[in-house]
Amino acid sequence: CYRYEQAITFQDDGSVAFRFLSHGPGCDDLSIYRPFWRIDVDLDDPVDDEVWLWNNLSWQEQPVEFEEHPIVDSTTQSGQKLATIDGDLHYRWTMKEFDPFGRDEGYLFLLQFKEDEGDGPITAGPGDTFIPPRQWIDGDPLSGNNIVLWHVPLLKTNKGEPWWCMPDPDPEFSPCEAVLLAEPGEEFVELSPEERATAQAMPTATPIPEAPPTFVPTSTPRPIEGSKAEEIMLNAGCTSCHQIGSLGEGHKVGPDLSTIGLLAETRVSSMAGEEYIRQSIIDPNAYLAPECPNGPCLADIMPRDYQLRLSTQQIEAMVSYLLDQRSPAPEKPADGDSVAGGTSKAFPAPKRGQPDVQAPLLATQAVAILVLSLVFLISLLVYFRGAPEDESES
Repeated sequence: CYRYEQAITFQDDGSVAFRFLSHGPGCDDLSIYRPFWRIDVDLDDPVDDEVWLWNNLSWQEQPVEFEEHPIVDSTTQSGQKLATIDGDLHYRWTMKEFDPFGRDEGYLFLLQFKEDEGDGPITAGPGDTFIPPRQWIDGDPLSGNNIVLWHVPLLKTNKGEPWWCMPDPDPEFSPCEAVLLAEPGEEFVELSPEERATAQAMPTATPIPEAPPTFVPTSTPRPIEGSKAEEIMLNAGCTSCHQIGSLGEGHKVGPDLSTIGLLAETRVSSMAGEEYIRQSIIDPNAYLAPECPNGPCLADIMPRDYQLRLSTQQIEAMVSYLLDQRSPAPEKPADGDSVAGGTSKAFPAPKRGQPDVQAPLLATQAVAILVLSLVFLISLLVYFRGAPEDESES
């Protein structure tokens, strides 16, 4: 129901933004997405990096490994929570808030660098344990060493309307974004006793608007790169939702397209298979399959701007490739399930009242096989009854 994107943005003022974007409506469920960034912070050189945390209205140096939550509350007036320093090189770290419902939050984990702690493939654990990196916090010295910063944002979904993170009207724009911003800073300036007293007396509140703000999409959708069909579909994200022969993975959001070359001709009466596939790319809401891996197929899930982001040549390359898909992909049984055979459920009848022409075809084939079998058996019986006895036994 979604796809993720990670990006690092470098600003002219020396700031660095570690961004995580979620595209798609998400699942119709109240969930928390927990992506993560692992940042090996080397300021000037890998050693002697100091770590400071804003706590109780002052900056405090952190001598040992730690985790911090929450990180959008109890910050400086500019939202800063963490500082990393090496000599004259200062950086302040801030988690920027985007959710109009005021639910942005996250975790910071600060660890001493070790090659075997997250410097390779990551095995995630249960959501409430944040593994990694909590498993590696063991009291090692921190400030003054080579440090590693982990950022684990907590992205909360919204069940039902208004859909939050819905990539409409521009799939390349996502209001569901988590950003950890590192900004160059000067030396610390401590609050005066009067400023501290004023800050302590100020109430804190998180405004919750009645509805999400209206976002203006970019004027020119970003084109999708690639010349070969496989490359185009990978860059367009098709394989994130569909299995297409050897591409993608089954049991995702969209129907299996491994046999669409056989089924396209049967989808809509008076519409050729080539035309049907092309129509499904440029207007995916035109004909919806009634069955997807997770239930009935829904409108507005597949991006509707491919006609703007793909060239005519790219679309024709995809159409030709999909017309050649005629072999069912092997079924992979889910945990605890057994799958008999390898028949694909790809693209059953559309929802616009078109008759299901596959069922009569299969019934006709079954009757023909039965009739042929009966004729064969009767022919054998007649042959054996009319055959002469062996003369050697007479």
